[in-house]
Amino acid sequence: MSKSRQLRSSLLLALGPVAVLAGACSSSPTTPVATVVVARGGVTCHNITGSLTFSPSLTTKGGAAETTSITVNAAGCGTSGSNVSRVIKGVGTATLTSTSNSCAGLLNSRPLTIDIAWTPATVHPSIVTFTGYGGASGPSGGEGFTLPKSGATAKVTG
Repeated sequence: MSKSRQLRSSLLLALGPVAVLAGACSSSPTTPVATVVVARGGVTCHNITGSLTFSPSLTTKGGAAETTSITVNAAGCGTSGSNVSRVIKGVGTATLTSTSNSCAGLLNSRPLTIDIAWTPATVHPSIVTFTGYGGASGPSGGEGFTLPKSGATAKVTG
């Protein structure tokens, strides 16, 4: 198996509180007052790609503990029901650990939590929790994963 796998999906995330800071007038010019505006709504991203890095490399027999680093990139994002007019992108990261670096271990679906940082930075980070992931074949014949797997759920906070 290769060290990287592609992940493609569509993602709808709740847009949590967004802090928009603005200077306010005060009697002292050295003491600005911040105004916080809370935004609600959603972010939808249509171009989701990702990669998995296995350390050590996967083998057919296993034999070593495995750490899988996951990176997810979200682009083509837009907002709905929010006073935040533009979300440019999101970058998510997660790490899975396993007792074996066997390829067969990938077939065992487990819960997965991905931390997502948004651009612009005024959008608070999101945490996406999946109850499980599934294997999938891509349109060009490559292997990949679906999040969540069929029958599983996803929850967004932040």
